[in-house]
Amino acid sequence: MPVTGTYYYIGLPMTTETPPQKHFRLLEGPEAFREALIEAARHSRRDFLVFSPTLDPTVYDSVELIETLSALARSHRRATLQFLVQDTRPLAAQGHGLVRLCQRLPSKAGIRRITTDIETKAAAFALGDREQLVYQNDPDTYRGFWDWRAGAQVKTLREIFARAWETAEDDPQLRQLTL
Repeated sequence: MPVTGTYYYIGLPMTTETPPQKHFRLLEGPEAFREALIEAARHSRRDFLVFSPTLDPTVYDSVELIETLSALARSHRRATLQFLVQDTRPLAAQGHGLVRLCQRLPSKAGIRRITTDIETKAAAFALGDREQLVYQNDPDTYRGFWDWRAGAQVKTLREIFARAWETAEDDPQLRQLTL
């Protein structure tokens, strides 16, 4: 399906007529976002940070994505996976694959619930290491981009993410009970 219309790159309007970049891809639809997340995770070496209101299972509860993130987490002793969400109830209710991944790798991966507003206009974003950015502009439609050379934007969003992570809370409903 061809990508059409206007998109926003960190607040700057772009159209499909904007000259293509070798390190940039416009995304439309949940499948395109899932594929971009998988590729971004494959090219990451240490960190993968995700902000999403609910970790929509259509995009984030994919066997291939979870396996790729699991491999990333196990690839380096300091590798980390962090997921910030606004509402954890759907995750606990539906048995989300990312919750199971975080339960299996608690020293490497975590999900926290945001307690304050996050300082971004993004509907959702993912940051791979210090360069990769998967950015969703609109919460109702899957439109956005993947830029794998977005160092300046990733630095800003990592700072925003870190502040939100520090004030976010663990949700006891997402912990694995062991006997």
